[in-house]
Amino acid sequence: MRPGWIVGAAVAASMAAAIAARADEAYGANYGLHDPTYLVIGAGSWEVARGNLSTGEADLTLRPAHHWWLLKPELGLVVAGDGDVLAFAGPLFEYYLTPALVGTVSTSVGTWAGGGFNLGSRVEFHSGAELAWRFADESRLGFGFYHTSNADLTKRNPGSESALLEYSLPIRIGP
Repeated sequence: MRPGWIVGAAVAASMAAAIAARADEAYGANYGLHDPTYLVIGAGSWEVARGNLSTGEADLTLRPAHHWWLLKPELGLVVAGDGDVLAFAGPLFEYYLTPALVGTVSTSVGTWAGGGFNLGSRVEFHSGAELAWRFADESRLGFGFYHTSNADLTKRNPGSESALLEYSLPIRIGP
């Protein structure tokens, strides 16, 4: 290994860390970087764009307070009334439009199983957006719209849309 490459990598890593620290200090309030961990409970409709196949849906998502730069992780589970189940994980990005109105976009990869609508692959991508009102106790109530698709990994890729009412419960972990 060349010493120049090592020095370059160290400088790049230091710059990335400084940018991430600056984002936390300067923009933490706008990007929800100081928010607690959330347990998001959602209820709504699976296959909302296909009226003849539409069924109930329940979601449970954990959004830890940890972040890397402006991205936070999320882990979730979707259970549809037709027997479809999706487990997913990926990054999300939040932005406070006002001190109480929060916009969130996310994209995740997951695994699908089920006996309902055939999504064409066990590997699925789950992307969406949410608009929520943040209350004084840090809980949130919002509306989310999500698309689940295998991104043409297989010939069959019908996708599925979900519309949900979501409640985000703040969870305090630690002292």
